Amino acid sequence: MILLSKNDAFKWQENDGRYVKGYFYDGFTNNENFLEELSKINNLDDFVSFFKELNGEFAVSIETNDFILGATDYTRSFPLFFCKKDRELVISDTPESLLNIIKDPKVSEIAVRELRISGSTFGNRTLYEDIETLGAGELIYFDKKNRSTSIIEYMDFDSAERSNQSTESLFEEMTKTYRAAIKKTLDPYEGRQIVIPLGSGWWERVLVRNIYDLGYKNVLCYTYGKKDSIEIEKSREIAKHYGFSWHVTNYDPNTWYRWFTGPDYKKYKTYAAQFVTVPNIREYLAVKDLNEKGIISKDAIFINVCFTGVMRGDLLSKYFLDEDIPENNLKYEILREIGSNISWTAKDIQLKDKYIDDIFQKVRKDNDYKDKTQLWKFKYAYWKERAAKHLSSSRRCYEIFGYMWRNIQNERTILDFWSKVDPNIRYKHTLQNMYDEKYNKELLDKLNFKNTHPKDDSVIMQGIRRKFPSLYRKLDFNRRSRALKNKYDNDDLLWFNIISRREFTRFRPNISNIIAVESIKYLREFCKDTGHTL
Repeated sequence: MILLSKNDAFKWQENDGRYVKGYFYDGFTNNENFLEELSKINNLDDFVSFFKELNGEFAVSIETNDFILGATDYTRSFPLFFCKKDRELVISDTPESLLNIIKDPKVSEIAVRELRISGSTFGNRTLYEDIETLGAGELIYFDKKNRSTSIIEYMDFDSAERSNQSTESLFEEMTKTYRAAIKKTLDPYEGRQIVIPLGSGWWERVLVRNIYDLGYKNVLCYTYGKKDSIEIEKSREIAKHYGFSWHVTNYDPNTWYRWFTGPDYKKYKTYAAQFVTVPNIREYLAVKDLNEKGIISKDAIFINVCFTGVMRGDLLSKYFLDEDIPENNLKYEILREIGSNISWTAKDIQLKDKYIDDIFQKVRKDNDYKDKTQLWKFKYAYWKERAAKHLSSSRRCYEIFGYMWRNIQNERTILDFWSKVDPNIRYKHTLQNMYDEKYNKELLDKLNFKNTHPKDDSVIMQGIRRKFPSLYRKLDFNRRSRALKNKYDNDDLLWFNIISRREFTRFRPNISNIIAVESIKYLREFCKDTGHTL
């Protein structure tokens, strides 16, 4: 059975029991053309081969007399959920639809704990035991004849072999790849308003430079945050440099608190969280402001920039250039990065191996898993559990107001390019710095901007990281927690004001970021609604 009801900015299109939502960068002129090709496929192996080659952001659902299928793209752009009823698979685009058909749904204790420390559940889990979600780059196939179900991860998230090209050759290829990806994404919408959340990061600089060079005119840049913050001033100067319209939404403590404690947040939470992640709130108030003031067109296209540059090396440290990292250390590195938003309890220490099992349950079945590098495994975990869940939910703040979006930095040719670049080049940001020197030097001189790389640990901390990974995770958590001490009043987004100062003072020693605050509040309300005890 297929239950599809979420038709907002992106609508489901159907042909003979085959449904698709989303868009494709190339290969298909429109979704009708895609459905025609999809109708020619009827066995599992051919479906896997077909989805491996797709370049787009989509969800697919199919029901025939012989099988039921669901598939998500490599960023889990449009989440799908599934459960079993009367020994048959049920797929839906909202978990609430499945709750309505399950008798006495049970809360998943392990999923609640995962969301507490991470902001998201791991693997296919939702907060309910009987409801699961497809992960990034996965498909589920139910054979009606023998009642068997298969979940297959069809996507390799870093598959290319390392290139031996010179840095100059890689730089030229990178420049052309980004230009082509931006052009083919935006050309079909020429004349429609392009809306860019403009920070001062490298990707945003590449984006606006290429949009300017390609001659797109109907462009609006916007930013948001604490009045007169440095980031707002940088955004203003970048938009001015290229002659693009610019708007700022100033965030303030009262607006944050009223929103987070009011019905508007409750509606957005239900819409975006879906029992898998706390919603990404960063842009919501800015998009709401643009919408209410009529600054953006009803058919505007947002360019989502919320995904981090994990593929191009933004999370790389010198530590990961050493491939001789013990498996036990890798476990703590992953949980330090995506599972340490809140201080661990004794139960979390007991469950740490289970958390890792949930993350790697599918990929460990592959014969070549043992040959994957530790860096590959780290990026895989981050992509599947942070990028494709919490970061991916940032697109909901456009959709809830009826706006479509595009996510160009995750176009396949861009991902495939970075996949083949040597980690040492990615770590040093060599190609990014070459791009800025050639194309953005005048702009960066205006901003008095210097490219920097995250500072590596001291020699002592490097030794602790290798010999005592559990201790290093704790020390890193404490460092991040201390860094929040003055954030209530001084953070560029002021978003810790979603709670009272008293609550922040009480929470602060046990949290390391804003996701932790949301997780505490989200789970308190969830447990109150379900009668579950954390």
